[in-house]
Amino acid sequence: WDQYDSEIRDSLEQHLLGNISEKDTVDFLRLSGVKEENLHAELYHLTEGTPVYLDMCVSTYRQLKDSRGGDYHPTIKDFGDNQTALAERFLRGMSSEHQRVVKLIACLPVSWTEDMAIEAAKSAGYLATRGPFDDICKLSLVEKDGCRSKLHSTLRMVVRRFMTDEERGRLDNCVLRLVLERINDIEHKAERIDYAAWAAELLDREDADLILSEEDLRAIFSAAEVYNDLGSYRAFHDYAQQIAEYVSSHRCGDALRAVCQHHLCRSLQYLGRYQEAVEAGREACEYHLRTYGTDHTDSLDSLQNYANCCYRVGNLEKARDLTKTIYEARLRVNGCDHEKTIASINNLAIFSAMLHDYTNAVEMLKLAHATMSRLLGPEHPRTVICLNNLAAVYDNLGEHAKATEMMRQVYEIQLRTLGADHPEVLISMFNLAVGYGAMGEHMTALKLANKAYREHKRILGEDHPDTYSALHYLAECNLNLGNRAVARKLAQKAWEARGSSLGVDHPDTEKSRKLAESC
Repeated sequence: WDQYDSEIRDSLEQHLLGNISEKDTVDFLRLSGVKEENLHAELYHLTEGTPVYLDMCVSTYRQLKDSRGGDYHPTIKDFGDNQTALAERFLRGMSSEHQRVVKLIACLPVSWTEDMAIEAAKSAGYLATRGPFDDICKLSLVEKDGCRSKLHSTLRMVVRRFMTDEERGRLDNCVLRLVLERINDIEHKAERIDYAAWAAELLDREDADLILSEEDLRAIFSAAEVYNDLGSYRAFHDYAQQIAEYVSSHRCGDALRAVCQHHLCRSLQYLGRYQEAVEAGREACEYHLRTYGTDHTDSLDSLQNYANCCYRVGNLEKARDLTKTIYEARLRVNGCDHEKTIASINNLAIFSAMLHDYTNAVEMLKLAHATMSRLLGPEHPRTVICLNNLAAVYDNLGEHAKATEMMRQVYEIQLRTLGADHPEVLISMFNLAVGYGAMGEHMTALKLANKAYREHKRILGEDHPDTYSALHYLAECNLNLGNRAVARKLAQKAWEARGSSLGVDHPDTEKSRKLAESC
């Protein structure tokens, strides 16, 4: 653009894919050689001053002059009667090599990097030299935003419609394969999220005919797990729901449905939507059992997910019985030293403790913690969670000093390894507050409980079940210090919130009701 007038550059930069004024349009057309004054206003109305379309018009004008002679005077009909027709005419006027580049770009994610485009072009056998690619990227139909580029949306639509089904399907699958390969190789979390988002975007196209395997789907969710690592649980849920909708609408088999429902169930648990998670978990189990049978590791993972959901809605006996089945199967399939076997005994111990079988629970957890420390290391997340569970059981056995010391270790390790804003750190902070309260150090417990409630609201939101738990315990701390009016107000709020979210018959709701009435 600025080869004609360097002063026009700033005006065009800020309206790259938007509109410029009629005066700027006319100035540009004159500078670019469109001599017919009657065409200027007509081209402005046709393009609405959008630079990409003006660029197409100039290219079409020059082609007409070259092919029909300098004496030929183009009319507005030569350019098409609307912007879509203009884009189609522009596309047909390109050389075959330039057409191939534009077709490839139209199959990339909406926002792409140059490296990705070049790699995809080479993979598709579409790029012998960089020349055509550089030519296309210099046109105003490609918007630059730092290291990212975008193809104009109307042209993208026209190009994809312009392609044959075979050609579009081949290129879409070529780009998807590239994205999935890169997902497996990338370690940096931000980049993994980018590629996970690109994969979801490709699947979301209505005109795409993509071939997706179970292995592909696992790779996509593996990348999306970064959302959970960063504590962005709502983003992970939205992602899982989007992928599940694609799988459902494309009539994929039970294997792909099993993967989707498993991750959707987990995402609902992270958000505290436990009743919905139970249904998703049940469906995931059905798909897994139909596909793999009872002893397959994926079926057992799905069954444990379902057991966790049952626990969350207060069905402890079912959670324990399911977990016992899982543990026995893990022993049979994986052996006693496998990390998933140890995780199963850890879970079984938790549910046993919740059903007041503390003696068996503490022995199982001591075995699980010692084995995890040996196999995974003392600061591995699973080892730390197991230590936290062991502390909780000791607390229930009345060994509060031992329990609180373990809780302090858990909190310090997680704070150091996960960061202050991670949801797991919130849990360990809450547990440490409870530990100090059990030891009778009520002022220390109150300070930690205040901080825990404040951080739960900030990170998880006011409507999360864990936030309700933090609120409930804050009421307990105030009651222990004799602040009955404050305690009553907080307990009443927890009771109402839990009743609305979990149901009036849920054990946690009942606990808050009793606390409010005792203040």
